[in-house]
Formats: sequence, structure tokens, C-alpha cells
Amino acid sequence: MSQVTVTVPVLVQHVDINNQQQYHIAPVFFPNPVAVNRRYEEAVSLFRREVRDHFKGLKIGRANADYLLWYMFSPKMQHKIIKMNFVAGKQSVNGSFSVIYFKLQEKTFVCLPGFNSFVFVLEEDQTSFKDVSIQAKLMVEKLLRVYKKNMGVTTLDMDAYYASKGEFITTLEFKITAGHSNFRFESTADDWMFAFFGGQEKFDGAEEIGKVGVNLNELHPVGLKRAFQREELVEQLSGIVYQQQNTPVVLVGEEGVGKHSLIHEIVYRFCKAWDKPDTEKMTRLWHIDPTRIIAGMSVVGMWQKRFEAILQHLKGRQKGKQTDKILINNVVAMLRIGKSSQNSMTLSDVLKPYLEKRLLQVILIATPEEWKIIQEKDRRFTDLFQVIRIKEPDMETAVKMILEKRKGLELQHQCTISIPAIRQLFAIHRNYFKRKALPGSVSKLLTQLAVKYSMQTVDVEQVQDEFEMYSGLSSQIFDMSYTFEENEVRQHIEASLVGQKTAVDCLTNVIHTIKAKLNDPNKPLGSFLFIGPTGVGKTEAAKIVCDYLLGDAKKLMRFDMNEYIDESALSRLVGDYNQPEGQLTGKIRYSPFGVVLFDEIEKAHPKIHDLLLQVLDDGRLTDALGRTVDFGNTIIIMTSNIGAGDVDNQLGFQTQKSTDDAIYMKAVENFFRPEFINRIDKTVIFNALELEHILGIAKLQIQNLLSRDGFVRRTTILNISEDALEWVARRGFNAKMGGRALKRQIEKDLTAFSAEQLIKTTSDQPVIFDIKLKDGTLYPRIEVLDFVEPLQENFLPEIPTENQLKRFYGFLVKEIERIEGRLFELDTEDDYVIDMDGGDDLDWQYYDLKNQLAEKKEDANRMLLGIRSKYLDHIVSTSLRLKSAGTSSIIYKRDTTKIDKILLKEQLFQKSALEELRYVYQNAPEQFDRQQSVYLTDYFDIAFLKVKVAHLERGQLDKLEIEIRSTISNQGQEEMKYLKRVYKAIFEELGLSFKLIDSIFYLEGYGADQLLRAEAGYHLFYRSHQNPLPIQVEIRNTTNKETTLGNFKEEDGTNFVVRLYDISLGEEHRASTITDLRTGYTNQARITVNEYKLFLYASLLLEKKSKKNF
Repeated sequence: MSQVTVTVPVLVQHVDINNQQQYHIAPVFFPNPVAVNRRYEEAVSLFRREVRDHFKGLKIGRANADYLLWYMFSPKMQHKIIKMNFVAGKQSVNGSFSVIYFKLQEKTFVCLPGFNSFVFVLEEDQTSFKDVSIQAKLMVEKLLRVYKKNMGVTTLDMDAYYASKGEFITTLEFKITAGHSNFRFESTADDWMFAFFGGQEKFDGAEEIGKVGVNLNELHPVGLKRAFQREELVEQLSGIVYQQQNTPVVLVGEEGVGKHSLIHEIVYRFCKAWDKPDTEKMTRLWHIDPTRIIAGMSVVGMWQKRFEAILQHLKGRQKGKQTDKILINNVVAMLRIGKSSQNSMTLSDVLKPYLEKRLLQVILIATPEEWKIIQEKDRRFTDLFQVIRIKEPDMETAVKMILEKRKGLELQHQCTISIPAIRQLFAIHRNYFKRKALPGSVSKLLTQLAVKYSMQTVDVEQVQDEFEMYSGLSSQIFDMSYTFEENEVRQHIEASLVGQKTAVDCLTNVIHTIKAKLNDPNKPLGSFLFIGPTGVGKTEAAKIVCDYLLGDAKKLMRFDMNEYIDESALSRLVGDYNQPEGQLTGKIRYSPFGVVLFDEIEKAHPKIHDLLLQVLDDGRLTDALGRTVDFGNTIIIMTSNIGAGDVDNQLGFQTQKSTDDAIYMKAVENFFRPEFINRIDKTVIFNALELEHILGIAKLQIQNLLSRDGFVRRTTILNISEDALEWVARRGFNAKMGGRALKRQIEKDLTAFSAEQLIKTTSDQPVIFDIKLKDGTLYPRIEVLDFVEPLQENFLPEIPTENQLKRFYGFLVKEIERIEGRLFELDTEDDYVIDMDGGDDLDWQYYDLKNQLAEKKEDANRMLLGIRSKYLDHIVSTSLRLKSAGTSSIIYKRDTTKIDKILLKEQLFQKSALEELRYVYQNAPEQFDRQQSVYLTDYFDIAFLKVKVAHLERGQLDKLEIEIRSTISNQGQEEMKYLKRVYKAIFEELGLSFKLIDSIFYLEGYGADQLLRAEAGYHLFYRSHQNPLPIQVEIRNTTNKETTLGNFKEEDGTNFVVRLYDISLGEEHRASTITDLRTGYTNQARITVNEYKLFLYASLLLEKKSKKNF
């Protein structure tokens, strides 16, 4: 192998990538390699690495010698930016182009970097810059014509060819390692059989070290970590590493104390202080991964030769001077890698002679546990090293380190990291990373945030989001600004864990303790032993607490102790020397936050009980590689059936619960050792289930049934009557088998029954599947749901501009006067007969209409007066929050053949579409300003009054019954309360007389049926972790005995959904939304009466549409 000096001329350009200015570096005469970065130093460093990788493994021969010579070609060049203005076909070109020219052998060569580095030669008499400019322009014109012809276009995007502002050329010099190709008659030993039986693979150390290691010198300056506030340690390390004695040294410290950063810091300072032009003579520090040394070495003895070649290269690279250094951080692997059935030699055995003779220097990085393992395995090897122990800095020093780190990250990633964000990071460390050393635990998360939020601001919210993503914990647990309502946690657990009050109390207390940060920092978050008969909810309790903390019961880490009954099971859990990744320790290393369930713990081998003693007492384990695994952020739950047989033997004697508890506790004490029991926080006894509990469990089982793909895909909303559910539950009740027997019965009665009915439906539309009990038999009823057709035209009146206001309100005043004239005619008509059934109510409705007209006329005249005087500041109304821009595109699409909008039905049951709708609504600009909101509201009010008067003229007083009911038995009470509250406010605003009895509004008023008919149908409420809940609004006109719901029901039985509600009931916050499918408008959940009028106004247009569409 030879060292070849390569001087590469490069073009440096400023390019815009994703609205960010970047440096773009590429060779002048070749298209690659290319390096792009925001910082020039980092772009240069990246380009150097790219070129070295480009030539890695290069062997010079006849075929590629010219290629390398061209890279080495670096004449004295001049770079100019030339302004050109000409017409190329149908396109006008006016911009600056980059031109490079140089002289060689009495000829002038011109290069156009913007055109794939196209090079051409000028005539001998064309040598001046003017000649270069003229010929360059002619060549650009010619090349543009060729490009257009080849691409078959008439115009080109000229920005791709223009020169960037401030671009320049320079040269970069470095050395590459190149070998020589073999002659044709030489064996290459590529065939593995030849290599096995006699071929001698010859390794080149310079080439191999590039494959297995990283030269830290090449990472200077921006790729190296910095160590702050560690001057004494840095000086000590520099004095040991960069000297000719080649003293082996090991840095021993907890993970995160900054061992790697210290090494990087001394490399950074060494490279910065190097003042000689030839950087190839600089002492290098190679970071080597031991596992890569044996990668691909399938023949016995190959990896030893490879490693020897690397060591020989490092030792002899600079004879008589400092040798290159080796850094290894996977130290335990050095004593394992290389061993096989035919060979007992390891990497450490190969290294020993070099270390003993000080032929080269090796630097190790290890934790105290890893170093202890190596000392136990090979004391002779560890005695060769000088040990430097790195201690964790105190809190004050760690804060200073992080603040210095923050400056570097802000500069590197062009972001801003706030001080509250730093405080939040340290709070997270204090509460959840207490076993991890500073500053690493904070620095790691800080770096991730800086990379993720490049060109943005990192604040507390971003820190919490990143930690939630890392840990999986629900934000309500670690966010101190979130407070629990009274009994919030208990009610959540009680809803899923039926008949186990003691267990509910236990789980509630542990969640409260975690939230309050009062748990012991040196133990798991909680450790519990659940005892009781089979099928009573022990495993389910673990899933419930996992779901509450992590948002998904599937994240439960479950270990069935039936699989760990022998002595070898211990090594499977924590790993051994040959298989170091344990099943338990591996899971916790990668998922340190969670709930660990040891199911049927009594069946595990006694050594596993001993292993758990350390977990329960100290909250940590050490695996086979010396890595400490922290259980401090886990809840340990163990289940067992011991004692259940003894309790069963007492059946028939009407034993008291206290007697059963004593039997269980006695069984626990007889089976487990006292030291094991004493380390458990609480032993919880689960009661046998009673018949009264089975109904509640049956409801939970049905919820699980609905989550299956067949129901979800069809969007099936299952409604089973109380008597049908009780019938199934009684059939499945078994005191001994508990909930599992009930589950089997539900599978038998309901799953098979549902499958038989659902396969008859071919529609992909959602359905309501009703199951009722008649004469001891289950009867099904399937009701198909569809979504109401949207209004195709722009149904809103044209909002007047400032110049049209006078005309707009003049029109409103004339409309009011026209309505008043019609009322006056009613007063004077002798043949107008008052319906005696209406009595005083008719007079009340009549005079109320007159008062409303008078008020609106006064308001309109006041607006006219304000317009004439150009004084409208008296408008005090708030803006309507209704928005359709952006949100309608999520629920509608345009028919390409028509102007009609088509509802995206398949999206409306998807959580992602709902989240997108909510996000777009929150971030979309306001659609109506304050004045436009007043104009629309006034227009709506006049339109409603016209409808009322028209019905008054005909003597049609509508008497309605508006019933609100849930389609699911015993559900939807809060949803119905919400609709009742909204409707009360609407009816009062419209001046309609009503009374509410249970869930039925008894209402009368002129035009009430026409004003409210758009409300009839299904109102779909979305609920977290459940299927949407349809609330049915049925309007019955008792005047003519008609049901308005019929307008929203097809002959095939299809019912229509008119509105979507994405609401957390009881907390209708800003993120909650209502979407009206007919109008396409979305509004905040706490909707005002004026905002709701837009939905009602759409009802007036239904007369114009065919009833078949509804």
C-alpha cells in the first residue's frame, strides 16, 4: 500500500435546501463526491471523509490509473462570475454563470461547472478574458439548445444553471491509501475453498484499520465532543496519551460521566495545536470496535492475521516517533471475541505482547462493573493498564457543563434552547434518571432536541414531548402542570377492574405516589404480589396499570414463570458469558419505563426468587457483560394461585372473607422465604368473583370484542340490551373458573352469533348492530349508517365589502319593513281567524315576533347611521370561530368530472383524520372577522324571522317533540347532556316555547319544523379508546303526526350522520371541535348561539333539495 497525496480543486457554492442556506462542496472536474452542511468547517470535514471513503480499497492498475490522475489534476485556475443576457428560443436568459479557465500547454481551457463541469478549448489566438467571456456565452447558448432538445422541452429552470451568490473555488489537500492491482497470472484467493486449503490471505493494515475503526483526528473540529469544566483531567490524560512511552490506560467511570468526551477533548486540542502543514504526520487516535475485527473472517486464523496487520501498521507508521493510538470501549468483548471450538485465542491475547513491550498504546473505556469482570477473567491483562477513575461531577459543575454544551449545540444546529427547557431536563434527570450519571443523562436528551428542532426554539413543551416519546409515559404522569381530579385515577381503574376493591386501592395509591414523586429512588416504583384464584383479574390488573401509565396495555413486559422452572433459566433472564443479552435485562435496557409481570411466580426456580431479591431491594441488576440495568422506573407485579386450593376446600362452610385472606397469607408465608416477602411492598388478595360482578365484566369483555378487526374494519357499533347481556353473563358464570369461563361463553354466544349476521352485510358503511333477547333467544337488528350529503353550492350570502355596507343594511331594513307590512295586514284582516287551541300562546308568539322585528330594525338603522358617519366602533360582537378552509379538504374531495363535493366517508372513522381535522382547525387563520360576523348574524336573524312570519300568515303553529337518545344501552349520558344544553340556548334565542321532560323537548313555534329539521339524524361523538357513539335526534311534528327523522332515512334503512363531535366531555377545551357535515364548517366545542345559527341557516336550504338525497 502506498500513500498518495491528492490535491483536489473544489467549487464551494451557497445553496438553499428546505429554506436553509447550506455550503455545497464538489470537485471542479467530477460530479462526486459531494458534501453539504450549514457550516463551512463541517462541510470541509465531511468532504474529506467522503473522498477517503470514495478511494477506500483502491488498487491502482491500468484500468483506473487515469481516474486517479484526473483527481490529482490541479492547474492554476481563475474563477469568474459572468453576467449573460440573451434569448434562447422562446426563453429569455438573464443571469450570472460560473466560468473557470486555465492554461495548459499554450492552450486555454474553459470549464462550466453549472453544466456538469463541461470543458472546452479556445483557439490559440483567444487568450484574453474578453475572449473567454464571449466563447463561454456562445457555449452556454449551445448547451441550452442541446439540453432542451434532449429533454423535449421549450423552457428550462435556469436557477439550476445560474451561479450562486458568493461561490468560490479552492483546493483541498490530503492523502489516500492506494494499493496495486495483481498481475493477471496471480491468484487473488477470492475462492473460499482455495483460501481454506492453502491460499494465504494477505492483509494490508492501512486498509483494514479503515474498515474496522474511525480516525478521531478526521472528526476535528466539529465532529468531536467537547469536555467542559474538566481541565485537570484533560491535562492529565494529554500527558499520558501523547507521549512516547505508550502507557496503556483505562478510564473507569459510570456511564454518562463523560469518558468519551474526555478522549475527544484531548484529540480536539491536539489537532488544534498542530502547526505543521503535513497533517499525515500527526499522531492518530483510532476508535476500534472489536466486533468488526472478526466480521467476515470465516477461516481459522484469518482474524488473527487481520488484527496483526492492523497492529503492525499502527506500530510502524512513524518509526522513531509516537505510534498511533487505539481506543476501545467494548472491553468485555475483547475477552470473548475470537474464541471458538477450534481456537481459544481472543483479541486481548493478541494485544498482550504489544502492551507488555510498549510497542503501541491502547486506551480502554469501561464502567466499574465491566472492569471488575475483566479483572476476574484475565488479571494479567488488566495489570498492564494505568487506571484513571472518572467521578461524576457535582450538580453545580454539571449545570455549567450543560450550559457550555447548550452554546455549542445552538451554534451547530441554529436553534435556541431556553433556560426553562434546561431546568426541565434536570427535573427529568432528578425524577427519572436518578441512577444515571451527570452530565450524560441530560446531555444525551439535549443533543436529541437540538438535532430534532434545528432552526427552531426548544422550550419546556418540546422537552416534555421528547421525554414522552423516549419513555412512553403518559404526559399526565410527569407533567407537573397537570393535576388529577378527585377520584380520577380510582374511577378509571374501577371501570376496568371489577369486584376487587383492595386491588383498586393498591393501584390507585401507587399511581398517586408516582405522580407526587414520593417513591423510594433506590427501589422500583412499586412491587406487588397478587394472590387469588384463577380468572379473577390478577393479570388484567397489571394490564390496566400499564395502560394508564404508558397508554397501551400491550407494552406490559410479561414473563410466564412456567418457562423458568429449571436452574438454567437464571442465565436466560440475565444472560451468560456466551449469550450475554438476557431476556429480562435486555427488555429493561431498551424499555426502562414500564410494568413487569412475573406470572405464576411460585413455579419459578428458587434461584430466580433470589435474583428478584436484588431487584426488589436495590432496583438494579448487572448482566453478563457488566452492564447495570436500572429497574427504578418499573413496577414489579408477581401473580400466584397458591392458597387457592385450600380456600376451595373450605367451600360449603360459608367462610368469611377474613378467613380466606388468612388462608392465602398463610400459604404465602409457607411457600416464600421471609426475606422475599419483606421486600414486597404489598401482597394483594383477589376475591373470587360473585354473580353481581359478572355483568360488569361481561361489558368489559364485549368492549374487547369490539376491538377485533372484523368489527373495526366494518366500523360496527354494537348495542346489546341489558337483559340479553345478563342472559349471556349468567350462562357464563362459574365461581371456580372466574372471568375466563365468561369469556368463553361470550365467544360462544356473541362472537359466533355476530359473525353469522355480519357476513351477510356487504356494504363497507358503518352499522349499528343491535342484539336483544326475546323468549330466551338472541335477536339481531342491523342498522346501516351513512353521512349526510354536503351542500354543493356556496350557500352563504355574499359578505359585503366596506363599499357595499350601505346597500347591504339598506336591503335588510327594507326586508324588515316588508315583513312588518305583512304583520300589519294580519291585524287588519277581518277573515283572519285565531286558532283557539293556540289561545294566549298565539298572541304571545305574535307580539314576540313584532318585538323581535322592531329590535332588528333598530339595530339595522343604527348600523346604517354608523356607516354614513363612518363610525362602526359600536360593534361589540366577537368573531365567529367557524372555519371551512383547510378542514373541508379532509372530509370532502372534488369530483374531477363535476364541481360537486364528495364526502370522504372512509376517513371519518379514522383517528388520524380526526387528529388532522383538529390540528388544521387550530392552525387555520380566522375565516370571519368581527364585522363580517355581525353582518352574517344579522342576515341569519332576518332569514329566521321571514320563516316565522310566513308560517304565522298560514296559521301553522308547529308543535314538535324532539327526542335525544343514545343508540347504545347505558351509554351516552354526558353526550346527551351536552346536546340538551346546546339546544336550550338555541331555542331561547329563537324565541320558541319549550319544556324538557327526561330526554324529550316539547316545543312549539311558528316555522320551528323548518328551522330545526337539519338537526334530525345521528350526532356522532368520538371517544378515546372506544368506538364513536351515535346519539339520535328524532323530531316528531305532532301537529300533522309526521316524523322529521324520516327525511333522513333511506328506503333501504340507511340513517344519516349529520354532525361530528370530537369532544372530551366535561372539559370542552380549545382542542375540542364540532364539524357539520352538511356545511363543511368546523367550530370549537363551546359553540355560541350565533355560531350555531350557520348550521340552522343551512336547514332553510333543504326545501330546495330532493328528499331522495336525504
